[in-house]
Amino acid sequence: MTRRLAAAALVFALAGTAYAADPPAPADAKAFDELVRDTLAGVHNAGADLYNTGKDYGGAYRLYEGSLRTTRPLLAHRPAAQTLIDDGLTAAGKETDPARKAFLLHEAIEKVRVELKGAGGAPPKKTETPKKPVEEPKKVEEPKKSVEPTPKPKEAKPDPAPAAAAGTVSGTVTYKGKPLAEGELMFVSLDAKSPKVVTTAVADGKYTTKALSAGKYAVAVTAAADAKLPAKFATTDTSGLTVTVKAGANTFDVELK
Repeated sequence: MTRRLAAAALVFALAGTAYAADPPAPADAKAFDELVRDTLAGVHNAGADLYNTGKDYGGAYRLYEGSLRTTRPLLAHRPAAQTLIDDGLTAAGKETDPARKAFLLHEAIEKVRVELKGAGGAPPKKTETPKKPVEEPKKVEEPKKSVEPTPKPKEAKPDPAPAAAAGTVSGTVTYKGKPLAEGELMFVSLDAKSPKVVTTAVADGKYTTKALSAGKYAVAVTAAADAKLPAKFATTDTSGLTVTVKAGANTFDVELK
């Protein structure tokens, strides 16, 4: 917790000058990157509470967006991480659904944390999107007055469909045949209109989730730094892991290689 608070203080202390010019690379880049990773983890968790519990999708989006924009100038020594931030903000900016916008930035934060853990190389070249001219707003004509028709009697609405039954998932997580000592599983709903993110801890290779709505989920796995887990497992779009949750107890063993 102390390291996260220190990183947060450092980020916001430099935020006032970061946009004028990129700061020089820190003397101990590895330690600095670890502080930023911890800070982004705290931001991610706070946003997840807004997203999942409060259903405040707009609030989660603004929290993620502000944190990524503030963090970006501080990572001039990690251009690949800056590119991931740019790509995430661009993708979210094209969406109109607040839940989808927040979810895309959640993915961007996880990718940046993985990149900082591995300290990747130079980013790919980017192609600028041409700016569209501002169009003059069209005049709105006043509607012609007409005789209102006699309203039809309201039809009785059918009863809403019952909510999907809930289920829990438990199992083991192994890497190269050995139990994962410490880590986290992230379940992202694929059937729901607005993606729902649920995380659960892994300890000594075992885990159990809280109640999940029945349906299909994509799964991502993160672990402590000493586990040296391949980065592809840290995000749902590259992990290749999915599970279908049914009502009641479900077993899902994750074998990573």
